[in-house]
Amino acid sequence: MMVHRTDTLRLALAMACAPVLSTAIAQDAPPRPGFGVKADEADTGSNLKRSVILGPLPYDKTYAELSAEQQRMLKSRYVQMAESDEPPFPADGLGPLHKAILRASEIARVGTGKLEMEILVDASGAASRVEVLQSPDAKLSQYAGNIAMLTKFKPAICNGKPCAMGFPVSIVFERR
Repeated sequence: MMVHRTDTLRLALAMACAPVLSTAIAQDAPPRPGFGVKADEADTGSNLKRSVILGPLPYDKTYAELSAEQQRMLKSRYVQMAESDEPPFPADGLGPLHKAILRASEIARVGTGKLEMEILVDASGAASRVEVLQSPDAKLSQYAGNIAMLTKFKPAICNGKPCAMGFPVSIVFERR
């Protein structure tokens, strides 16, 4: 990802009613506590790769690798989830999914806008359907839907058995 000082892409991943709440760091914003994903390349005039995505969950961990507190926080975003139930979660963690959607936004040349989609994950962990609820660009909708369909998930657990459940995603794109 190429990030220029004059055209800094800020990606804010906010998931109201979703399993994860994450935000992007603006070039001049103070650091926030949490876990981040670094840019693929350093900003112009620097050797330091800055964080472009920041959130309360680590992006490089699977659901099983999350702490008990992080798993509770994730589960609290779902309505009526029993203590022994688990939500679906990307099998390789959040990083690959979020990075791929960020790259897709660059290809689609998205300026500003919000992408909201619901990924239905079946009992085997495959995305069976993606419903784009809101998008700033038709091309981005197609790219993000394809990315979601190719993502392997840990299936949700309902009453001790794998079950189908939605994984909502909400992403706000802003150019500075």
